[in-house]
Amino acid sequence: MDILDAFAAVGLHTAGAGRHVDAAAAPAVLPVAGAGRVRVYGLATASSGVPAYWAAGADRPGILLLPDLSDRQIDEIAIRIRRAKRPGDAVVVSIHWCVESGDRSGPRRD
Repeated sequence: MDILDAFAAVGLHTAGAGRHVDAAAAPAVLPVAGAGRVRVYGLATASSGVPAYWAAGADRPGILLLPDLSDRQIDEIAIRIRRAKRPGDAVVVSIHWCVESGDRSGPRRD
């Protein structure tokens, strides 16, 4: 069983990953009793060291991997979010853009 099946089996929502690019681009939607929904979007950037082969494709599972954080790319994301947002919704966008698999914490200061 892959991780997406495991999450679904226990009722966990996913954001930023899916069986194809449209599913990876879809938010996790969490209802809030009497207050609307929380829509959580997850994405990563190539500049963070995430390899291109992790990207979801039309017929390939993976993550939502952005080619860059250009104004055009950010505008496209904002438009997609605005179109799906309903009154009362809260939106969270989590962008993974740090360096992958490295320790950049610096020296310890005890």
